Amino acid sequence: MEDRRKTTDVGTSMRVRSGGRLSFVGLVGLVGLLIVLGLGGFFVFGVQTPEQAMQQFMTALAERDIDRLMETSVLDQPSKPLREQWDFCLNVAAKGLPFAWHIGESRQLSDDRAYVEVFTVEFAVGGAKESDEPYRIPLVRHHGKWKVDLTGVPRDFFPSLPR
Repeated sequence: MEDRRKTTDVGTSMRVRSGGRLSFVGLVGLVGLLIVLGLGGFFVFGVQTPEQAMQQFMTALAERDIDRLMETSVLDQPSKPLREQWDFCLNVAAKGLPFAWHIGESRQLSDDRAYVEVFTVEFAVGGAKESDEPYRIPLVRHHGKWKVDLTGVPRDFFPSLPR
């Protein structure tokens, strides 16, 4: 049987065939590209976990980043404006306070409630010591994002947290 695909001479020893088939290598490459783009989209636009939200909150606390603390925490009916309370907490009550932490276990209690255990590290003259018991920090899903629920954070977790 005769091959009915078009052939074109491109020189003396090379022929290019044009047909309606996609090569196997091209198909595998296309599928791979779609997978990479899909995973990249998931990580860029994906759902944040309570642990990731807690890590962002703790990093903002350590860096004394009020804007990020405003984004990563929520407080219904604050006694004073939240930004003003964060400013006092970080720049007056805890000014110069060194601290470190370690994220422990977490548990999602419902679609919009979770907690994350946080171990704090205390610095003293003899060295650093991690807390024996973790703080259970509550998180709520607020406008689709996990945020630290400041109403449930223990008072001794950090000096003068907003209330």
